[in-house]
Amino acid sequence: MATIEDVGPQVHQSEKVIAGTSLLEVIAGAGAVVLPILALVGVYPLFLAAIAFIAIGAGLMSQGGGLSAQSRSVVPGARAGNPEAVAAVGGMSAEILGGAAVVALGILALVRVAPVTMLACAALVGGGAMVLAAGTTSRLASYRYGAATELDQTQRDILRESVNAAASSDVLAGLGGIVLGILVLANVGSAPVLVTLSVVAALALGSALFLNGTTIGARMTALLRS
Repeated sequence: MATIEDVGPQVHQSEKVIAGTSLLEVIAGAGAVVLPILALVGVYPLFLAAIAFIAIGAGLMSQGGGLSAQSRSVVPGARAGNPEAVAAVGGMSAEILGGAAVVALGILALVRVAPVTMLACAALVGGGAMVLAAGTTSRLASYRYGAATELDQTQRDILRESVNAAASSDVLAGLGGIVLGILVLANVGSAPVLVTLSVVAALALGSALFLNGTTIGARMTALLRS
């Protein structure tokens, strides 16, 4: 029967994967921060918000794909019935599917298919994916790094705290995106107000992606160089 100790020997390869996917998250998050800011000052708000959500979806897919690439470190536990490993595998799939849905909704908004509604749905889906993935990411960190015998206790604590901090920011941003998406779908305000709410949702989700990528990526890179 596979145990948690099986995770340790693979951790360095996993960190290389996380460092690479974190770079993609940073790029996607940066785009999803800059574009909404431009939209807020009146530069093609619907157009830029749609592109921002496409970037957010791509960032979510990258994050989920990076975690899936590490499945060798959690699948043995999942097959053995370890609840944390099962939740981790499920969370990866939810993040990838959620990211793909956000990309599709962003494309629909970009081609002017009910753009305000599509952006609101993208905010809801993206926010929900972030909230669901946050708990999984935190549990996965405990599952993986707790057994990383090649890392000392300080390194393991740094990794866990970094991941938990990033997961907390994802929860806050995800909840914000959900609330803003609901307000838009409920037609709270005039058309310009609804567009502004959608843009703010994109800014919140993009900021969380950017912070997540920079926080985790910097930690992983530092550990790989040590």
